[in-house]
Amino acid sequence: MSASRNIAEILAGYVNKADAADLAKLVARTDWAELAKWEEARRAARLLAMFDDDDLARIASGQINLPSLLEEADAEQKGGR
Repeated sequence: MSASRNIAEILAGYVNKADAADLAKLVARTDWAELAKWEEARRAARLLAMFDDDDLARIASGQINLPSLLEEADAEQKGGR
């Protein structure tokens, strides 16, 4: 299924349940791109909730390079299959 078709199906389901006033508010919004970026960041941040305070502080200070560790973990998983 194409991304635009998936979005259209989700929106059709939402519109079917939404009342007119709520729908009008959503249609009037102009910040959807910014909200989507915020949602991407929020979803990525959920990973950080798994770490303890010390590890989180090391990630925040740059002592731990999380993207590099993610790549290493991915490579190990693929190599171990």
